[in-house]
Amino acid sequence: METIITTICLVSAVATIALILLQKGKGANMGTAFNTGTPSAASNSSESDTRLNKLTTASAVLFFGCSIVLTNISMSSPTIQEESPASVQAPVERSEFDIPQ
Repeated sequence: METIITTICLVSAVATIALILLQKGKGANMGTAFNTGTPSAASNSSESDTRLNKLTTASAVLFFGCSIVLTNISMSSPTIQEESPASVQAPVERSEFDIPQ
């Protein structure tokens, strides 16, 4: 279960990055402001931008949702804590000069 959610989280993270990089910047539509582009191309561009924005939002929401689910899974599952070397005590050897207790 955790492996499946981790895979979905990884795929959504890569998809979010790719979708963000595919989007146009703020100054990309300056050509349409000066009537250098055709109106039909501008309408198709804004329609595809809307779809791209929706896909980016969905991918980001999926990523954050998976991250929250993975956090809850890791907090609820018991973990095996190994003893640190400092907490393990070595056996004490007695010599003939030790004072008996």
